[in-house]
Amino acid sequence: MTLQGTKRAVPLVGVGLLLVLLPSRAAAQAPSRATLGLSYSYLREAASDGAAYDAGWLTSVAGRPRSSLTWVGEVGGSYRSPAGVTQQLLSYLGGIRLGHRQSSIAPFAQAVAGLERFSEPGFSQTGLALQPGGGVDVWLTPRLALRAQVDYRWVRIGANSTDPAVTIDEWRVGVGLAIGVGR
Repeated sequence: MTLQGTKRAVPLVGVGLLLVLLPSRAAAQAPSRATLGLSYSYLREAASDGAAYDAGWLTSVAGRPRSSLTWVGEVGGSYRSPAGVTQQLLSYLGGIRLGHRQSSIAPFAQAVAGLERFSEPGFSQTGLALQPGGGVDVWLTPRLALRAQVDYRWVRIGANSTDPAVTIDEWRVGVGLAIGVGR
């Protein structure tokens, strides 16, 4: 290896060591009492010609009444603009999360339910939503983790006198941060 190659390799080795050492230090700490999640989200309707909502956000708060069972609340928004008309989906969900942080890598599964509201100028509708999903937190420090999650959502829009009930299936992917709060 040349001197030039060695100079390039030193920063890569340093970054590699940080990635190995930071998660192990994070695992040694006691988990936080609550976790705040902030993520970008991508949502797509599951139909073969399903609408894609490329711009979105997701916030969640999870508390720990027991070591592996957690309550969780989520609020999210997904947006798209076909033909210049802004459409949005807003979701308000709550439920339970199952997972245990024994190391720097902490997988979880959750089931939440609540409401989803679709709106565009001059029209809106709200339906009941059920959303199972799961993900993983990779703890970099005792209070900061990278988060990735995938959810599948069923939304039931109720029937009225002129329209039958409709069920819409959606996939959502979220990538962001988890922040530990309290001890």
